[in-house]
Amino acid sequence: MEQTNLQEKTTQTENSPGLILLVPLKRIRPTTYNPRLFIRPESIQAKKASLQALGQITPVPVRHLTPEEKAQDPDHDYELLGGNIRYLAAQELGWESLKVEIRNVQGEDAEMMAFMDNEGVDNSWYAKYLFIERRLKGKPRGYKQVLADQLETNATTISRAERLTGLLNQASRALILQNLQNGQKIKENPVFCLTDLEDEDLIEKALPVLLKGEMTEPQAKKLVEWVKAGNRPEDYDPAKAQGPKAAHTPLSLGSTQSLSALAGEGRVRGVGTAKANTKNKDLTVVAGSRTGGQPPVGQPSAETEAVSANDSGYHSKVND
Repeated sequence: MEQTNLQEKTTQTENSPGLILLVPLKRIRPTTYNPRLFIRPESIQAKKASLQALGQITPVPVRHLTPEEKAQDPDHDYELLGGNIRYLAAQELGWESLKVEIRNVQGEDAEMMAFMDNEGVDNSWYAKYLFIERRLKGKPRGYKQVLADQLETNATTISRAERLTGLLNQASRALILQNLQNGQKIKENPVFCLTDLEDEDLIEKALPVLLKGEMTEPQAKKLVEWVKAGNRPEDYDPAKAQGPKAAHTPLSLGSTQSLSALAGEGRVRGVGTAKANTKNKDLTVVAGSRTGGQPPVGQPSAETEAVSANDSGYHSKVND
């Protein structure tokens, strides 16, 4: 569909907020702050197809340049606040003009509007963290709650963003962006786990391991434990970090092996505590699922019998 002319019947001036105009594309400049970390080429192609089939249905929000901005940039009159994909698609289609809606905002208010217009894009948590970092610069401590209210979030999110971005150096940020561009879905909580390392150089080394393994939050915590124990992040092996699987050993009452130790390995389920009598080698077992008191000394619990009867061995399961 070819671009149609827009006939405006209004007594409003060109600077009036909410006014819809058809503006030459060359007079519009991209936003100086784009909350989108990147735009996928396929998104532009899809928008081109939509514009060709249906035309421009929704105007893009823009603001007027200030006189100071206009003096420095005489070629443009407006700046995008949103609709970056429509803008790029129209350029590629060779359109000469674009339908815009005038918004009466400047400065930080313009940035906030641009961010809110793009909220919900891929990996929006990371884009939000970067936006929060940008907005907190030079602000007093009390501004955190103001920002939380503006973003319709809570103070915890603001604090998490401040902590993570404060520990991400340029190399880490570049790696995250590269992986996002390659289509990886990076989860917030596993990445945030790395802040427990409290060192941007260690985080830079641990981050590739986390991203390559596409780790869950529990897996990321194991990586952090490994590094905090003095190991190099690049030497981390998830299989070795979980420890070797214990060989199947039938459990007897004469065994000096602690049931609590086996429970810690995941081989006995439902066991609350277990202690060994070092004099007669008998085991006193208290089952977590039993409500009628502990079994008599020398009598195996149901859990003990289940382990002894398991001839095929038990393979521990790691919860993600």
